[in-house]
Amino acid sequence: MKPVCAFVLICTVAACASGGSEAAERRTDTAGRRDSIAAAAAASLNENAVVGLLALTHASDSALGAMGATNGTSTDVKEFGRMILREHHALRKDILDLGIQQGLPAETPRVPPDAAPAGAREAVDNAPAGAAWDRAYMDYAIAEHQAALENTARALAATLRPEIKQFISKSVPILQKHIDKARSLRKSLPKAQAAPAK
Repeated sequence: MKPVCAFVLICTVAACASGGSEAAERRTDTAGRRDSIAAAAAASLNENAVVGLLALTHASDSALGAMGATNGTSTDVKEFGRMILREHHALRKDILDLGIQQGLPAETPRVPPDAAPAGAREAVDNAPAGAAWDRAYMDYAIAEHQAALENTARALAATLRPEIKQFISKSVPILQKHIDKARSLRKSLPKAQAAPAK
């Protein structure tokens, strides 16, 4: 049920963004006018750039998976990293292959893809190995996948190709599954131990 809800939400956001609704223009949000940014980005994407945006999004999440598989401390975090590496690598290959089949080689979008806040990556880079790193990594994974959903909404708002829309409908439940798994793992990880007093 949750993946379907996520897809409906993305479709709703994309419809508001691409339709230029007054509500989308008036509403401000904590993500820095996300709706108007999505609308502007969608207007700047041709079909080749849509393929490029989706490919970049899945390449970024593949790299995220490699980071967890390599640097994670707990077995669960390592397995999560391997899962997202494998699944996003497959999604990236699928969208690039689809682009070639449709005569749409990937093109770098003029508006850069959304990404997790820089602070989320810095927290991972600065966290000591162990439980603290695993927790920071899971926070980063959640933020990266939320950015991936934003990029997917931008792509959906911009594309007119039913084949690309079908790819998006296949990828959204995977993104949501990764977010749900990351949140679940985050809750189950042990709290970082405070340093002993000297």
